[in-house]
Amino acid sequence: MPGKTQHRTLTACNAKSKTSAGRATCCRRVCCRDRSFWEDRNLSDTSPKFPRSPDVVVATLTELFKHQKNNAVCEVLENANTRIEVTGYDNLAGGQYYFTLFLELPLNLFARVEAEVSRLEKLIANKLPTILRNPGNMWLREVAISPILEEPKRSAAPKVAPVDVEHLWKPGMLRLFLSHISAEKAGVSKLKLVLLNWGVDSFVAHEDIEPNQVWQTEIELALKSMHALAALLTPGFHESKWTD
Repeated sequence: MPGKTQHRTLTACNAKSKTSAGRATCCRRVCCRDRSFWEDRNLSDTSPKFPRSPDVVVATLTELFKHQKNNAVCEVLENANTRIEVTGYDNLAGGQYYFTLFLELPLNLFARVEAEVSRLEKLIANKLPTILRNPGNMWLREVAISPILEEPKRSAAPKVAPVDVEHLWKPGMLRLFLSHISAEKAGVSKLKLVLLNWGVDSFVAHEDIEPNQVWQTEIELALKSMHALAALLTPGFHESKWTD
């Protein structure tokens, strides 16, 4: 069995070996977990694929650990996104390829097992020779556990700068958008005054927007910066394109 290759960092070693004829030859071993290293050298396209699919390997490992009642490892294997990739090569004996089993976990699960990642990797890797006999020149010998990277969370509504809406609201009050039809302007204006006594600043479109300003822009700003909305469902509300 070839000597253990260190995959965590890129390494290269020149060593002397002898052919059957007794001549000294030079071998070079290169190992790296960085996929870009192999892609830059076109090895990802020309190197052989591991003969067993990651699904088969992981399913076998899972059943083995289930029989051994190791629930922690089973949870990792059952919830991981898996792939097997070539991460090393040695030109001894016609060429030896080294592969790594990558297990990507949901972030909440990875957070729970992070302190045990190195132990879990070794525990799973130690089973690989047990289930994969006679590998030929393709060796699956390492396991790498990592989290599935999260996409940044984006707000459903674009953020509005405070300076853009300070003319619409009184500071320090609850912002209430009153949705109403124009025929109810007088009554809604009275409601606005009453609500001020309770610390509620109401946006009334027919009162709070200057005649020379664009209605739609100001209404959208108010909607994006409000704390709450109250729809006054009076007759004609659903017939208006602005309120329905």
